[in-house]
Amino acid sequence: MVLKIGLMPNKSKKLTSLKIPLKYFSDFLRGCIDGDGSIVLANHPESQHKQLRLRLYSASLDFTLWMMKKIKKLAKCKGGWIYTPKDKNVYSLCFGKEDSVKIIKFMYYNGVESYLERKYKIAKKFIGRVA
Repeated sequence: MVLKIGLMPNKSKKLTSLKIPLKYFSDFLRGCIDGDGSIVLANHPESQHKQLRLRLYSASLDFTLWMMKKIKKLAKCKGGWIYTPKDKNVYSLCFGKEDSVKIIKFMYYNGVESYLERKYKIAKKFIGRVA
């Protein structure tokens, strides 16, 4: 089953697009963020206001680009960017506050039962907010 959707052993740098049924994509995305991502509140360097950031990390640029395209389409996001930290072999797919709120609402839909508690604790503050 796993090989049929596009996952494979030693996938880190080889991963590309996957065949995730649309009805499961929000759960798949939540699992990716829980495993290889972050939901953080940080102070803006200039204004010192809190800002929400959602990130997903991957060693595969093809997978990162595919995820960005799928997230933008399904969660109805407008922005997003890919950042590569210096001296790292990883790509960081990042979203600003407005898009992060949309993604959070998409991932933590009404009735969702499985999630990483420490990331949900941050996300739940934004579930009732307008993006």
